[in-house]
Amino acid sequence: MVILFIFALKSECPPTNLPIFNLQSEHDRKAFLASNDSIRICISGVGERLAMQCASFIANTLSPLYVVNVGSCGHSPKTHALYEMIQVTSISHKMDTLSLPDRLPLPYFLSQSLPKLHLETVSQPLTPSGYDCQDMEAYFLAREFERCSIPFFSLKIISDFNDSLSTADFKRRLPAIHDAISPLFHSLEQPDPPTISVIIPTYNRSEMLKRAIDSVLRQTIPVNELIVIDDGSSDDTPEVLTSYGTAVQTIRLPERYGVSYARNLGVKRSVGQWIAFLDSDDEWTADKMEHQVAFITAYPFLCLIESDERWIRHNRPFNKKHYHHKKSGWIFNQSLDRCMISPSAIMMPRLLLQDFPFDPLLPACEDYDNWLAITRFFPIGVLETVNVVRYGGHSNQLSQHFSAMDHFRVISLFRHIQHEKKQHVRVLMSTVFFKKCKILIDGAVKRNHSLAAAFYSSLMQSISNLFEPNEIDADV
Repeated sequence: MVILFIFALKSECPPTNLPIFNLQSEHDRKAFLASNDSIRICISGVGERLAMQCASFIANTLSPLYVVNVGSCGHSPKTHALYEMIQVTSISHKMDTLSLPDRLPLPYFLSQSLPKLHLETVSQPLTPSGYDCQDMEAYFLAREFERCSIPFFSLKIISDFNDSLSTADFKRRLPAIHDAISPLFHSLEQPDPPTISVIIPTYNRSEMLKRAIDSVLRQTIPVNELIVIDDGSSDDTPEVLTSYGTAVQTIRLPERYGVSYARNLGVKRSVGQWIAFLDSDDEWTADKMEHQVAFITAYPFLCLIESDERWIRHNRPFNKKHYHHKKSGWIFNQSLDRCMISPSAIMMPRLLLQDFPFDPLLPACEDYDNWLAITRFFPIGVLETVNVVRYGGHSNQLSQHFSAMDHFRVISLFRHIQHEKKQHVRVLMSTVFFKKCKILIDGAVKRNHSLAAAFYSSLMQSISNLFEPNEIDADV
Protein backbone atom coordinates (compact mmCIF):
# COMPACT_ATOMS: atom_id res chain seq x y z
CA MET A 1 0.00 0.00 0.00
CA VAL A 2 1.32 3.39 -1.05
CA ILE A 3 -0.02 6.92 -0.72
CA LEU A 4 1.36 9.94 -2.55
CA PHE A 5 1.56 13.64 -1.83
CA ILE A 6 1.93 15.90 -4.88
CA PHE A 7 3.34 19.43 -4.78
CA ALA A 8 3.72 21.66 -7.81
CA LEU A 9 6.95 23.14 -6.48
CA LYS A 10 9.55 21.51 -4.27
CA SER A 11 9.93 24.82 -2.44
CA GLU A 12 6.36 24.44 -1.13
CA CYS A 13 7.23 21.16 0.61
CA PRO A 14 8.50 21.59 4.18
CA PRO A 15 11.70 19.88 5.35
CA THR A 16 10.87 16.21 5.83
CA ASN A 17 12.40 12.75 6.07
CA LEU A 18 9.81 11.42 3.64
CA PRO A 19 11.28 10.63 0.19
CA ILE A 20 10.80 13.32 -2.47
CA PHE A 21 10.78 12.62 -6.21
CA ASN A 22 10.83 15.26 -8.92
CA LEU A 23 8.83 13.49 -11.61
CA GLN A 24 10.18 15.82 -14.29
CA SER A 25 13.53 14.09 -13.78
CA GLU A 26 14.23 10.74 -15.47
CA HIS A 27 16.55 9.81 -12.61
CA ASP A 28 13.86 10.54 -10.01
CA ARG A 29 11.22 8.65 -11.99
CA LYS A 30 13.40 5.54 -11.90
CA ALA A 31 14.04 6.03 -8.19
CA PHE A 32 10.31 6.51 -7.62
CA LEU A 33 9.51 3.18 -9.27
CA ALA A 34 12.26 1.39 -7.34
CA SER A 35 11.16 2.81 -3.99
CA ASN A 36 9.66 0.59 -1.31
CA ASP A 37 8.44 3.53 0.76
CA SER A 38 4.74 3.48 1.61
CA ILE A 39 4.59 7.31 1.67
CA ARG A 40 6.16 9.30 -1.16
CA ILE A 41 6.21 12.97 -2.11
CA CYS A 42 6.10 13.87 -5.79
CA ILE A 43 6.90 17.19 -7.47
CA SER A 44 4.78 17.72 -10.57
CA GLY A 45 5.83 21.12 -11.85
CA VAL A 46 3.55 24.10 -12.50
CA GLY A 47 0.67 24.19 -14.96
CA GLU A 48 -1.56 21.90 -17.01
CA ARG A 49 1.03 20.08 -19.11
CA LEU A 50 3.34 19.09 -16.24
CA ALA A 51 0.42 18.21 -13.94
CA MET A 52 -1.06 15.91 -16.60
CA GLN A 53 2.33 14.31 -17.26
CA CYS A 54 2.83 13.67 -13.55
CA ALA A 55 -0.62 12.17 -13.03
CA SER A 56 -0.39 10.05 -16.18
CA PHE A 57 3.02 8.68 -15.16
CA ILE A 58 1.75 7.73 -11.71
CA ALA A 59 -1.48 6.19 -13.00
CA ASN A 60 0.38 4.10 -15.58
CA THR A 61 3.09 2.80 -13.26
CA LEU A 62 1.56 2.55 -9.79
CA SER A 63 -1.77 1.90 -8.07
CA PRO A 64 -1.61 4.18 -5.04
CA LEU A 65 -4.21 3.79 -2.33
CA TYR A 66 -4.91 7.49 -2.71
CA VAL A 67 -3.24 10.74 -3.78
CA VAL A 68 -3.19 14.05 -1.90
CA ASN A 69 -2.38 17.27 -3.74
CA VAL A 70 -0.83 19.79 -1.33
CA GLY A 71 0.29 23.34 -2.00
CA SER A 72 -0.47 27.02 -1.95
CA CYS A 73 -3.48 28.81 -3.41
CA GLY A 74 -4.84 32.29 -3.84
CA HIS A 75 -8.01 33.29 -1.99
CA SER A 76 -9.99 36.21 -3.42
CA PRO A 77 -12.89 36.67 -0.94
CA LYS A 78 -10.51 37.13 2.02
CA THR A 79 -12.97 35.26 4.28
CA HIS A 80 -10.17 33.02 5.54
CA ALA A 81 -6.81 33.91 7.01
CA LEU A 82 -3.47 33.78 5.29
CA TYR A 83 -1.71 30.42 5.73
CA GLU A 84 -4.91 28.66 6.78
CA MET A 85 -5.19 25.09 5.51
CA ILE A 86 -8.37 24.25 3.59
CA GLN A 87 -9.82 21.08 2.10
CA VAL A 88 -10.90 21.31 -1.51
CA THR A 89 -14.21 19.53 -2.12
CA SER A 90 -14.79 20.64 -5.72
CA ILE A 91 -12.58 21.95 -8.53
CA SER A 92 -13.49 23.88 -11.65
CA HIS A 93 -11.64 24.61 -14.86
CA LYS A 94 -13.45 26.70 -17.44
CA MET A 95 -16.93 25.11 -17.68
CA ASP A 96 -16.16 21.75 -16.03
CA THR A 97 -16.44 20.93 -12.32
CA LEU A 98 -15.14 17.86 -10.51
CA SER A 99 -16.36 16.74 -7.10
CA LEU A 100 -13.88 15.49 -4.50
CA PRO A 101 -14.54 13.35 -1.39
CA ASP A 102 -15.90 15.15 1.67
CA ARG A 103 -13.65 13.41 4.22
CA LEU A 104 -9.89 13.05 4.38
CA PRO A 105 -8.82 9.48 5.22
CA LEU A 106 -5.64 10.42 7.10
CA PRO A 107 -5.72 9.81 10.89
CA TYR A 108 -4.24 13.29 11.44
CA PHE A 109 -7.47 14.90 10.25
CA LEU A 110 -9.73 13.05 12.67
CA SER A 111 -8.91 15.77 15.17
CA GLN A 112 -8.82 18.62 12.65
CA SER A 113 -11.77 20.53 11.25
CA LEU A 114 -10.78 22.16 7.97
CA PRO A 115 -12.84 24.65 5.97
CA LYS A 116 -14.23 23.00 2.83
CA LEU A 117 -13.97 25.28 -0.18
CA HIS A 118 -14.29 25.29 -3.97
CA LEU A 119 -11.12 25.73 -6.03
CA GLU A 120 -10.70 26.99 -9.56
CA THR A 121 -7.68 25.86 -11.54
CA VAL A 122 -6.56 28.61 -13.90
CA SER A 123 -4.01 28.78 -16.71
CA GLN A 124 -2.49 32.07 -15.60
CA PRO A 125 -1.99 33.49 -12.10
CA LEU A 126 -4.22 36.35 -10.96
CA THR A 127 -6.98 35.41 -13.42
CA PRO A 128 -10.18 37.24 -12.36
CA SER A 129 -12.58 34.78 -10.74
CA GLY A 130 -15.63 34.63 -8.52
CA TYR A 131 -14.53 31.34 -6.93
CA ASP A 132 -13.17 30.81 -3.42
CA CYS A 133 -9.61 29.86 -4.31
CA GLN A 134 -7.28 29.47 -7.29
CA ASP A 135 -4.37 27.27 -8.24
CA MET A 136 -2.83 26.03 -11.50
CA GLU A 137 -2.68 22.22 -11.19
CA ALA A 138 -5.33 20.57 -9.02
CA TYR A 139 -8.03 20.19 -11.68
CA PHE A 140 -5.70 18.48 -14.14
CA LEU A 141 -4.41 16.09 -11.50
CA ALA A 142 -7.95 15.32 -10.33
CA ARG A 143 -9.24 14.69 -13.84
CA GLU A 144 -6.50 12.21 -14.68
CA PHE A 145 -6.78 10.31 -11.40
CA GLU A 146 -10.57 10.22 -11.70
CA ARG A 147 -10.17 8.64 -15.14
CA CYS A 148 -8.04 5.92 -13.55
CA SER A 149 -10.32 5.48 -10.49
CA ILE A 150 -7.58 6.57 -8.08
CA PRO A 151 -9.00 8.47 -5.06
CA PHE A 152 -7.78 12.06 -5.10
CA PHE A 153 -7.81 14.70 -2.36
CA SER A 154 -6.58 18.27 -2.28
CA LEU A 155 -5.26 20.36 0.62
CA LYS A 156 -4.34 23.98 0.04
CA ILE A 157 -2.65 26.66 2.12
CA ILE A 158 -3.94 30.19 1.53
CA SER A 159 -0.75 32.01 0.58
CA ASP A 160 -2.17 35.21 -0.92
CA PHE A 161 -5.34 37.08 -1.82
CA ASN A 162 -4.98 37.08 -5.63
CA ASP A 163 -3.88 40.69 -5.64
CA SER A 164 -0.82 42.63 -6.75
CA LEU A 165 1.18 41.20 -3.86
CA SER A 166 0.50 37.55 -4.81
CA THR A 167 3.69 37.01 -6.80
CA ALA A 168 5.87 39.23 -4.65
CA ASP A 169 8.08 37.86 -1.89
CA PHE A 170 6.93 34.26 -2.46
CA LYS A 171 10.08 32.98 -0.77
CA ARG A 172 9.30 35.09 2.27
CA ARG A 173 5.93 33.34 2.56
CA LEU A 174 7.35 29.81 2.35
CA PRO A 175 8.20 29.35 6.07
CA ALA A 176 4.56 30.02 7.00
CA ILE A 177 3.37 27.58 4.32
CA HIS A 178 5.81 24.99 5.67
CA ASP A 179 4.58 25.55 9.23
CA ALA A 180 1.02 24.80 8.13
CA ILE A 181 1.99 21.49 6.47
CA SER A 182 4.74 20.21 8.79
CA PRO A 183 2.47 18.80 11.57
CA LEU A 184 0.79 16.51 9.02
CA PHE A 185 4.11 15.16 7.78
CA HIS A 186 5.46 14.85 11.30
CA SER A 187 2.49 12.63 12.21
CA LEU A 188 3.48 10.31 9.35
CA GLU A 189 7.25 10.40 9.85
CA GLN A 190 7.28 9.76 13.58
CA PRO A 191 3.94 8.34 14.68
CA ASP A 192 3.62 8.14 18.44
CA PRO A 193 3.36 4.65 19.95
CA PRO A 194 -0.39 4.01 20.11
CA THR A 195 -2.24 3.70 23.37
CA ILE A 196 -4.81 0.92 23.06
CA SER A 197 -8.11 0.24 24.79
CA VAL A 198 -9.73 -3.17 24.34
CA ILE A 199 -13.51 -3.36 24.62
CA ILE A 200 -15.39 -6.63 25.19
CA PRO A 201 -19.20 -6.53 25.31
CA THR A 202 -20.76 -9.63 26.81
CA TYR A 203 -24.09 -11.17 27.74
CA ASN A 204 -24.44 -14.53 29.55
CA ARG A 205 -21.18 -16.00 28.24
CA SER A 206 -19.23 -16.45 31.45
CA GLU A 207 -17.25 -19.52 30.32
CA MET A 208 -16.39 -18.11 26.90
CA LEU A 209 -15.65 -14.72 28.45
CA LYS A 210 -12.75 -16.16 30.44
CA ARG A 211 -11.12 -17.36 27.23
CA ALA A 212 -11.52 -13.94 25.62
CA ILE A 213 -10.16 -12.00 28.61
CA ASP A 214 -7.21 -14.34 29.07
CA SER A 215 -6.25 -13.91 25.41
CA VAL A 216 -6.05 -10.13 25.92
CA LEU A 217 -4.06 -10.35 29.16
CA ARG A 218 -1.43 -12.61 27.61
CA GLN A 219 -0.55 -10.23 24.75
CA THR A 220 3.18 -9.86 24.07
CA ILE A 221 2.56 -6.09 23.92
CA PRO A 222 0.29 -5.18 26.86
CA VAL A 223 -2.73 -3.04 26.11
CA ASN A 224 -3.37 0.12 28.10
CA GLU A 225 -6.77 -0.91 29.36
CA LEU A 226 -9.28 -3.72 29.05
CA ILE A 227 -12.93 -2.76 29.47
CA VAL A 228 -15.66 -5.38 29.71
CA ILE A 229 -19.26 -4.23 29.44
CA ASP A 230 -21.61 -6.71 31.09
CA ASP A 231 -24.84 -6.12 29.20
CA GLY A 232 -27.18 -7.19 32.01
CA SER A 233 -26.04 -10.83 32.27
CA SER A 234 -28.04 -13.17 34.47
CA ASP A 235 -25.37 -15.91 34.77
CA ASP A 236 -22.18 -15.80 36.85
CA THR A 237 -20.50 -13.21 34.61
CA PRO A 238 -20.16 -10.70 37.52
CA GLU A 239 -18.25 -13.26 39.58
CA VAL A 240 -15.94 -14.06 36.67
CA LEU A 241 -15.15 -10.39 36.18
CA THR A 242 -14.54 -9.83 39.91
CA SER A 243 -11.94 -12.61 39.87
CA TYR A 244 -9.69 -10.54 37.57
CA GLY A 245 -9.40 -7.68 40.04
CA THR A 246 -7.94 -4.47 38.65
CA ALA A 247 -6.72 -6.13 35.45
CA VAL A 248 -10.19 -5.62 33.99
CA GLN A 249 -12.36 -2.51 34.14
CA THR A 250 -15.97 -3.61 34.42
CA ILE A 251 -19.08 -1.70 33.44
CA ARG A 252 -22.23 -3.53 34.50
CA LEU A 253 -25.54 -2.50 32.94
CA PRO A 254 -28.74 -3.06 34.96
CA GLU A 255 -30.51 -4.62 31.98
CA ARG A 256 -29.75 -5.71 28.44
CA TYR A 257 -29.29 -2.76 26.07
CA GLY A 258 -27.65 -4.60 23.18
CA VAL A 259 -24.16 -4.96 21.76
CA SER A 260 -24.16 -1.58 19.99
CA TYR A 261 -24.98 0.33 23.15
CA ALA A 262 -22.36 -1.67 25.04
CA ARG A 263 -19.63 -0.99 22.46
CA ASN A 264 -20.49 2.71 22.29
CA LEU A 265 -20.38 3.00 26.07
CA GLY A 266 -17.00 1.29 26.13
CA VAL A 267 -15.66 3.74 23.55
CA LYS A 268 -17.03 6.67 25.57
CA ARG A 269 -15.34 5.45 28.77
CA SER A 270 -12.04 4.51 27.12
CA VAL A 271 -8.85 6.59 27.12
CA GLY A 272 -6.77 4.83 24.44
CA GLN A 273 -6.07 6.52 21.13
CA TRP A 274 -6.91 3.25 19.37
CA ILE A 275 -9.78 0.86 20.04
CA ALA A 276 -9.66 -2.90 19.58
CA PHE A 277 -12.91 -4.83 19.95
CA LEU A 278 -13.20 -8.46 20.94
CA ASP A 279 -16.46 -10.40 20.97
CA SER A 280 -16.75 -12.41 24.17
CA ASP A 281 -17.04 -15.72 22.30
CA ASP A 282 -13.80 -15.16 20.34
CA GLU A 283 -10.11 -15.03 21.29
CA TRP A 284 -6.84 -13.52 20.10
CA THR A 285 -3.46 -15.09 19.55
CA ALA A 286 -0.84 -13.77 21.97
CA ASP A 287 0.89 -11.68 19.29
CA LYS A 288 -2.16 -9.89 17.84
CA MET A 289 -1.33 -6.50 19.33
CA GLU A 290 2.34 -6.88 18.45
CA HIS A 291 1.50 -7.42 14.78
CA GLN A 292 -1.11 -4.68 14.65
CA VAL A 293 1.10 -2.06 16.33
CA ALA A 294 3.89 -2.87 13.87
CA PHE A 295 1.40 -2.49 11.03
CA ILE A 296 0.23 0.92 12.27
CA THR A 297 3.85 2.04 12.42
CA ALA A 298 4.53 0.84 8.87
CA TYR A 299 1.33 2.36 7.46
CA PRO A 300 0.55 5.42 9.61
CA PHE A 301 -1.88 6.75 7.00
CA LEU A 302 -4.49 4.07 7.79
CA CYS A 303 -7.44 4.47 10.14
CA LEU A 304 -8.63 0.87 9.83
CA ILE A 305 -6.48 -2.22 10.28
CA GLU A 306 -7.62 -5.81 10.55
CA SER A 307 -5.96 -9.14 11.27
CA ASP A 308 -6.84 -12.33 9.47
CA GLU A 309 -8.73 -15.03 11.34
CA ARG A 310 -9.61 -18.69 11.45
CA TRP A 311 -13.04 -20.05 12.17
CA ILE A 312 -14.25 -22.78 14.48
CA ARG A 313 -17.82 -24.01 14.02
CA HIS A 314 -19.34 -26.58 16.35
CA ASN A 315 -15.84 -27.17 17.79
CA ARG A 316 -14.41 -28.06 14.37
CA PRO A 317 -12.27 -25.99 11.96
CA PHE A 318 -14.40 -24.33 9.30
CA ASN A 319 -13.06 -23.36 5.88
CA LYS A 320 -14.12 -19.87 4.86
CA LYS A 321 -15.78 -19.27 1.51
CA HIS A 322 -13.74 -17.39 -1.09
CA TYR A 323 -15.90 -14.28 -0.65
CA HIS A 324 -15.01 -14.15 3.05
CA HIS A 325 -11.31 -13.61 2.38
CA LYS A 326 -10.28 -10.19 3.61
CA LYS A 327 -9.13 -7.48 1.23
CA SER A 328 -7.07 -4.36 1.80
CA GLY A 329 -7.87 -0.98 0.31
CA TRP A 330 -11.25 0.54 -0.50
CA ILE A 331 -13.74 -2.23 0.31
CA PHE A 332 -17.00 -0.27 0.37
CA ASN A 333 -18.30 -1.98 -2.79
CA GLN A 334 -17.56 -5.46 -1.45
CA SER A 335 -19.10 -4.54 1.91
CA LEU A 336 -22.51 -3.83 0.39
CA ASP A 337 -23.44 -7.48 -0.01
CA ARG A 338 -22.12 -8.83 3.28
CA CYS A 339 -20.12 -7.89 6.35
CA MET A 340 -16.44 -7.91 5.37
CA ILE A 341 -14.94 -6.84 8.71
CA SER A 342 -14.92 -8.80 11.97
CA PRO A 343 -15.27 -6.74 15.17
CA SER A 344 -12.82 -9.08 16.92
CA ALA A 345 -10.15 -8.44 14.28
CA ILE A 346 -10.43 -4.69 13.72
CA MET A 347 -8.53 -1.82 15.33
CA MET A 348 -9.24 1.86 14.70
CA PRO A 349 -8.81 5.30 16.29
CA ARG A 350 -11.21 6.20 19.07
CA LEU A 351 -11.92 9.52 17.34
CA LEU A 352 -13.21 7.64 14.31
CA LEU A 353 -15.65 5.66 16.43
CA GLN A 354 -16.85 8.84 18.07
CA ASP A 355 -17.81 10.05 14.59
CA PHE A 356 -19.26 6.67 13.60
CA PRO A 357 -20.94 5.01 16.61
CA PHE A 358 -22.79 1.72 16.32
CA ASP A 359 -26.55 2.01 15.96
CA PRO A 360 -28.25 0.71 19.14
CA LEU A 361 -31.58 0.44 17.27
CA LEU A 362 -30.27 -2.41 15.12
CA PRO A 363 -30.49 -5.69 17.07
CA ALA A 364 -28.28 -7.43 14.49
CA CYS A 365 -25.97 -6.50 11.57
CA GLU A 366 -24.96 -3.41 13.51
CA ASP A 367 -21.38 -4.11 12.47
CA TYR A 368 -22.35 -4.34 8.78
CA ASP A 369 -24.13 -1.01 9.14
CA ASN A 370 -21.16 0.70 10.77
CA TRP A 371 -18.54 -0.70 8.42
CA LEU A 372 -20.58 0.58 5.47
CA ALA A 373 -20.54 4.08 6.92
CA ILE A 374 -16.80 3.97 7.63
CA THR A 375 -15.50 2.22 4.51
CA ARG A 376 -17.39 4.74 2.40
CA PHE A 377 -14.63 7.22 3.37
CA PHE A 378 -11.73 5.20 4.77
CA PRO A 379 -9.62 2.37 3.30
CA ILE A 380 -8.54 -0.63 5.34
CA GLY A 381 -5.25 -2.45 5.75
CA VAL A 382 -5.36 -6.21 6.33
CA LEU A 383 -2.54 -8.13 7.96
CA GLU A 384 -1.67 -11.53 6.52
CA THR A 385 -1.12 -12.99 9.99
CA VAL A 386 -3.94 -15.01 11.57
CA ASN A 387 -4.42 -13.41 14.98
CA VAL A 388 -8.09 -14.08 15.74
CA VAL A 389 -10.00 -17.27 16.40
CA ARG A 390 -13.74 -16.92 15.84
CA TYR A 391 -16.12 -19.45 17.35
CA GLY A 392 -19.54 -20.02 15.84
CA GLY A 393 -22.45 -22.40 15.91
CA HIS A 394 -23.17 -22.10 19.62
CA SER A 395 -26.66 -21.27 20.90
CA ASN A 396 -25.60 -17.92 22.35
CA GLN A 397 -24.45 -16.56 19.00
CA LEU A 398 -26.48 -13.50 17.99
CA SER A 399 -27.09 -14.66 14.41
CA GLN A 400 -28.75 -17.83 15.72
CA HIS A 401 -31.69 -15.75 16.98
CA PHE A 402 -32.72 -14.27 13.61
CA SER A 403 -33.97 -16.18 10.58
CA ALA A 404 -33.16 -13.54 7.96
CA MET A 405 -30.13 -11.39 8.66
CA ASP A 406 -30.63 -9.62 5.33
CA HIS A 407 -33.67 -7.93 6.86
CA PHE A 408 -31.34 -5.80 8.97
CA ARG A 409 -28.96 -5.22 6.05
CA VAL A 410 -31.90 -3.94 4.01
CA ILE A 411 -32.85 -1.53 6.80
CA SER A 412 -29.24 -0.35 6.96
CA LEU A 413 -28.98 0.12 3.19
CA PHE A 414 -32.30 1.98 3.12
CA ARG A 415 -30.94 4.61 5.49
CA HIS A 416 -27.51 4.85 3.86
CA ILE A 417 -29.07 5.38 0.43
CA GLN A 418 -31.24 8.20 1.74
CA HIS A 419 -28.28 9.99 3.34
CA GLU A 420 -25.86 9.50 0.44
CA LYS A 421 -24.98 12.69 -1.49
CA LYS A 422 -23.28 11.16 -4.54
CA GLN A 423 -25.80 9.83 -7.04
CA HIS A 424 -23.51 7.17 -8.53
CA VAL A 425 -22.97 5.73 -5.03
CA ARG A 426 -26.74 5.75 -4.48
CA VAL A 427 -27.14 3.70 -7.65
CA LEU A 428 -24.50 1.23 -6.49
CA MET A 429 -26.11 0.79 -3.07
CA SER A 430 -29.62 0.63 -4.50
CA THR A 431 -28.71 -2.19 -6.87
CA VAL A 432 -27.72 -4.35 -3.89
CA PHE A 433 -30.69 -3.09 -1.88
CA PHE A 434 -33.21 -4.11 -4.57
CA LYS A 435 -31.60 -7.52 -4.96
CA LYS A 436 -31.85 -8.23 -1.24
CA CYS A 437 -35.43 -6.92 -1.06
CA LYS A 438 -36.56 -9.19 -3.90
CA ILE A 439 -35.07 -12.23 -2.16
CA LEU A 440 -36.83 -11.29 1.09
CA ILE A 441 -40.11 -10.73 -0.75
CA ASP A 442 -39.86 -14.13 -2.45
CA GLY A 443 -39.26 -15.76 0.92
CA ALA A 444 -42.16 -13.91 2.52
CA VAL A 445 -44.54 -14.89 -0.29
CA LYS A 446 -43.56 -18.57 0.01
CA ARG A 447 -44.34 -18.44 3.73
CA ASN A 448 -47.58 -16.50 3.22
CA HIS A 449 -46.18 -13.51 5.11
CA SER A 450 -48.05 -10.88 3.12
CA LEU A 451 -47.32 -8.04 5.56
CA ALA A 452 -43.57 -8.66 5.33
CA ALA A 453 -43.73 -8.75 1.52
CA ALA A 454 -45.68 -5.49 1.48
CA PHE A 455 -43.15 -3.89 3.85
CA TYR A 456 -40.19 -4.67 1.60
CA SER A 457 -42.13 -3.56 -1.48
CA SER A 458 -42.84 -0.22 0.19
CA LEU A 459 -39.13 0.23 0.97
CA MET A 460 -38.29 -0.46 -2.66
CA GLN A 461 -40.83 2.08 -3.84
CA SER A 462 -39.43 4.73 -1.51
CA ILE A 463 -35.93 4.22 -2.87
CA SER A 464 -37.16 4.12 -6.47
CA ASN A 465 -38.64 7.58 -5.95
CA LEU A 466 -35.12 8.95 -5.44
CA PHE A 467 -34.22 8.26 -9.08
CA GLU A 468 -35.32 9.48 -12.47
CA PRO A 469 -37.25 7.00 -14.67
CA ASN A 470 -34.89 4.41 -16.20
CA GLU A 471 -31.99 5.63 -14.02
CA ILE A 472 -32.04 2.34 -12.14
CA ASP A 473 -33.84 -0.97 -12.67
CA ALA A 474 -35.88 -1.35 -9.50
CA ASP A 475 -38.51 -3.66 -11.01
CA VAL A 476 -40.92 -2.86 -8.16
